[in-house]
Amino acid sequence: MHGPDHASGPTTRAAAASLDGLALGDDERAARRRARAVLARKRVDDALPLLPYQARHGDALEALATVALQDAPRPARRVAPGDAVRVAKAAGADARFVDDARRDLLHLRARFCGLDDDAAAAQAPRVAPFLGGQRLGDGRRCVVVKGPGAGAPPRHLERRPSA
Repeated sequence: MHGPDHASGPTTRAAAASLDGLALGDDERAARRRARAVLARKRVDDALPLLPYQARHGDALEALATVALQDAPRPARRVAPGDAVRVAKAAGADARFVDDARRDLLHLRARFCGLDDDAAAAQAPRVAPFLGGQRLGDGRRCVVVKGPGAGAPPRHLERRPSA
């Protein structure tokens, strides 16, 4: 297999061996650990802006996101929406974040298609209109509405429980 798409030779074999961990020294292992830590941090940094309601929790949310994404597989495309769903679902299991996690999940569902199926799948921006609702812990009803078009912003409405 030769050609522009298939490299061969001693350099390629050495690189492949390094990637397989066969020829790594201590410095290379440390560099790989640092690179993985940087990439893990980037995933958290990319997911958090998609969670505006939970953002007010600051460092506590960041710590939860780091744990939630620690062993999560990385999809080939559109990583941030899937990671944001994972973080929001993990936050929904924590009493400190539960209502904000419900709000953020609604916003994510309004902005992206395919989130209900599998958070690891590549999500596409939602072009169609969206209307979704969720009951919050205090009985209020949270509704998110988005108009047609991929760039249409979701609008958040909350109703007090009827007396």
